[in-house]
Amino acid sequence: IRNFLLDTYFYTPVFKNFSKINFIYNFFYIPFLVEIKKKSYLKKKNIKILFVGKFIPRKNLILLLKTLYKLDNKYDFQLTIIGEASKREHYKFLKYSKKFINNKNFNNKIIIKTNLKYRETVKYYKESDLFILPSKAEPASISVLEAMGYGTPVICSKGNGASFYVKNYYSGLLFDEDNEKQLLDKLLYFFKNTKKIKTFSNNCYLHMKKNFSHIMFDKYFKKILK
Repeated sequence: IRNFLLDTYFYTPVFKNFSKINFIYNFFYIPFLVEIKKKSYLKKKNIKILFVGKFIPRKNLILLLKTLYKLDNKYDFQLTIIGEASKREHYKFLKYSKKFINNKNFNNKIIIKTNLKYRETVKYYKESDLFILPSKAEPASISVLEAMGYGTPVICSKGNGASFYVKNYYSGLLFDEDNEKQLLDKLLYFFKNTKKIKTFSNNCYLHMKKNFSHIMFDKYFKKILK
């Protein structure tokens, strides 16, 4: 009502089905803008997995740890966790996560980094084989796009608003929010055939360059100015 009566403008980085809603006036879609680089793959001893997000329960890190633990003795992988710890609640959840890892004797496959700047995080986007964010009730996480922008396939929950940017079974895999079995299946999809990782990585580059480059950002932004 407000933007119709007052002739105001709104934009969203999560497009989804807004184009089908006729009564939304002056509502525009502008995609998130991230760096897009093609990844060069080198043969590795193990599968490098990356998680980026604040140390809060909503990011569902424990679900990821529980799922990976089931694969511990069957596959060779390493999980790097990069998280923000700036508030009391962050440190509390970080402590809880470390306790979970220690109790499972899972330390040999887990690396935890805290409060890295974006430029420091870029290194991990480039070096990782998979990016996983199983968060729930997530409005939109730009880390999903940052990963794909650097050619890293993603496994993302459908409840994440940024899942809109993932082309399922092309640039990444989507699973139902909080569904441990589905997350396990998506991991096994790549673990059982690691060649798919390289294929998906190339798909990430093509998908991001075609749909979410600075050229597309400029195109959609100019629609507001008309």
